Amino acid sequence: MTPRSQSRRSRLSKLLLSVAPALMLAAAMPADARGAGGDFRTCQRQDARHLQRAIDACGAVVENDRATVAQVQGALISRANMLISRNDLNGAAGDLEQAQRMGADDPTTLVALGRVRARLNDPDGALDAFQNASANATGQDVVANFEAQMATGAIELERRQWAQAIASYSRAFAVTSSDGRKARALVGLGHAYLGAGDTSQAIGNYEDAVQLNPNSIDALLALGDVQSSLVTTNRRAFQDADAYYSEAISKIGPEATDATQRRLLARALSGRGGLYIQRYLRTRTDDPNRAADFEAARSDFQDAVEADVQNVDALVGRAKVYEQNAATRMRAVADLDRAIRIAPDNGEIYRARGDLYALIGDQERAMRDYDDALQRGGDQSYRTYFQRGVIYINANDFVRADQSFAQAAALARHGPLPADLDSNTALAEALFMRSRAQWNLIDSPGLIAQDVAQNARNLADEAAAYRPHQARYEAGRCLTRLVAGGEWGVAETACREAIRLARESNDTNELSDAYGAMGMLQLRWALAGAPNGAIEATHLQYAVDAFGDAAEQNTSGAALYRYGEAVALQCLGRQIEGGRLMQQALQADRSVEARFLAHRIRHCQA
Repeated sequence: MTPRSQSRRSRLSKLLLSVAPALMLAAAMPADARGAGGDFRTCQRQDARHLQRAIDACGAVVENDRATVAQVQGALISRANMLISRNDLNGAAGDLEQAQRMGADDPTTLVALGRVRARLNDPDGALDAFQNASANATGQDVVANFEAQMATGAIELERRQWAQAIASYSRAFAVTSSDGRKARALVGLGHAYLGAGDTSQAIGNYEDAVQLNPNSIDALLALGDVQSSLVTTNRRAFQDADAYYSEAISKIGPEATDATQRRLLARALSGRGGLYIQRYLRTRTDDPNRAADFEAARSDFQDAVEADVQNVDALVGRAKVYEQNAATRMRAVADLDRAIRIAPDNGEIYRARGDLYALIGDQERAMRDYDDALQRGGDQSYRTYFQRGVIYINANDFVRADQSFAQAAALARHGPLPADLDSNTALAEALFMRSRAQWNLIDSPGLIAQDVAQNARNLADEAAAYRPHQARYEAGRCLTRLVAGGEWGVAETACREAIRLARESNDTNELSDAYGAMGMLQLRWALAGAPNGAIEATHLQYAVDAFGDAAEQNTSGAALYRYGEAVALQCLGRQIEGGRLMQQALQADRSVEARFLAHRIRHCQA
């Protein structure tokens, strides 16, 4: 930069006024040009009560042939600031660009221009302005340089350019000596490391930010969010996340009235509410603390919505609370409708509403929402494909179900996945459901039953390999073999292992499924002629016992297992007992006969 340009910029710096947070624009300068002085003083005053008068005065200075270059530049910058307050971003951008063409290359002006371009959805133009601001910064432009680096990092975060964001936030940290600004840079740096997959480094950055600025709500919320994402893998994470959210709520103050503080309060409350609703959903129904978790979540989400009716997380969270009760599910739909109006490009909200419609039984609307969610992409696409597959399974459209689960499996292998979902668990579940879809295709026209059966077995085995020692996947290995026929001994071993694992975990639902799989296996084995040397009656009695145990463990799924028990009893010659039990099962659930026959088990005449 030449001495002349340095001198010009020094004069311009004296014109810049302090505006919105981190944005410095025009400061007062005496006006010597005839006819411009009064207008310039009115322009630079920016009186909120007479904003239009000030804007008009700035325009008069710009149009005045006798105004100095410095006055015109200051008037343009001042008017830009007032247009920003009116949300006239195009007008503000035009004034700032004109000021820049006239030589206003001061970093604060460039930062202002970059922020306006960013709000106009022109990230490339914004980056150009921020980078020029940093390039033009001197030792006297620390704040503007810091803000330019921070804004650059924010755009790079949005673009998932983790390495570049790390570099930008590191420069922001290095350029300032203010603890408050350093804390802000550390929070951004933590976000960048978290995006890059270095969770421990991110937590360290957030903790350092709190050390520098104990009142940094952004750092406390970031710590709460990252600990919340670790709840399923770290026993301490729930308590840590709860403590960080609670500290943020305490520092903000539940009765805060400032709009920005209310938005932060809603964010903290919805984060804590999310913790409790997720633990509620994971907890067994007989857990004595479950009701308290539900009430804590309900209260936090309600308070969050009251603090900020535009907070999408609060609306989605409250919808999840409403969803738990059939009587309030339409309220949940209303909350998600409102959330979509606020954030129409958020695919996760469409997925959540699709899940709700599926629960209500409106499969058509559910599929429309899933389609909308997939068009918007994002980390939740795995769950969207998975839920589509479930709907197709229930509709007996096994080809589309297999395709949906295959897409879910691909996302589990290669990403992206939701932060709270373990990749091995996600892959195992997608493969397990693919195996279900495949064995339902065994009798489909145009397919070779032996090939389909082999594929179903391979998928079930692969699922169990990704999540070993899990009752659910061992039961899946048993089921695929009994449907395909043959490998009876391998299937029985898998079923016994599933029963053992379910007993160890004390999971009644998994134990019920494991006993149910064993019942299906023993019944089909008997009807296949019991080639292992045991008499058919032995396998039939095993089936009766296993189905009985399955029904006792899970009353909600008892109808299917009672139906299977009835078939086994009839095959044993106990026609009256079996017929009565079969009628009771059909009265409880008319779909059980079709679900039973899907296991390729025929009725028999003793």
